[in-house]
Amino acid sequence: MAHLQRSVLRTATAAPLVARACYAPAATRAFAGFPPLHNAPKPTGESKQSSSGDDESGLLQQIKDEIKAAMKGKQSDVVSTLRSLLSDHQYALKAGGGAVTSLASILQKAITRRKDSAQQYTDAKRPDLAEKEHSEASLIQRFLPKQMDESELKTIVEQAVSAARGQGIEAKKLLGVVMKEVRGRVGGGAEGKRLKEIVERVLGDSEADKGNKK
Repeated sequence: MAHLQRSVLRTATAAPLVARACYAPAATRAFAGFPPLHNAPKPTGESKQSSSGDDESGLLQQIKDEIKAAMKGKQSDVVSTLRSLLSDHQYALKAGGGAVTSLASILQKAITRRKDSAQQYTDAKRPDLAEKEHSEASLIQRFLPKQMDESELKTIVEQAVSAARGQGIEAKKLLGVVMKEVRGRVGGGAEGKRLKEIVERVLGDSEADKGNKK
């Protein structure tokens, strides 16, 4: 009977812990290995959704809310990662003289840095540290829209290239001009490195087409 009572007591004690884990906010659950409770934002496409004032403030508030939840859950890794995003945002604002900086682009850069670090740790035979970087990148990714597919990105890039050429932009300035335009249209829907590769490929193809027509 005593053994049965101890078993029941352990079960009753564990139940609230499981319940708290299952109903924790999305970012906290994701970091702990639980699936998110709400869906990630939709791809932004041409709506510039991630760069609008309302969405910027909403995303910022979401990060702050997740920090509070992680603090209550005593998840120091989550708190540290998300606080670093707020620091990056503040630094970008100061560096830009108070100008509005896309929070989505800041998050994308944070993801890229962690993926690069993970690769370096992997090369250095430190899988434990590489896994930590990947986990942080996955946590941050949940605040961004679903990544756009290749064909959709290529269409946006081709439109931007065509518009830039129509404005008579010099060839040596095309990459920078097109990247700025495309980033504004895509928002957080594509990683910067991936986006640059597509832009360079489209520019290369368009130059080849011009050469063939001569």
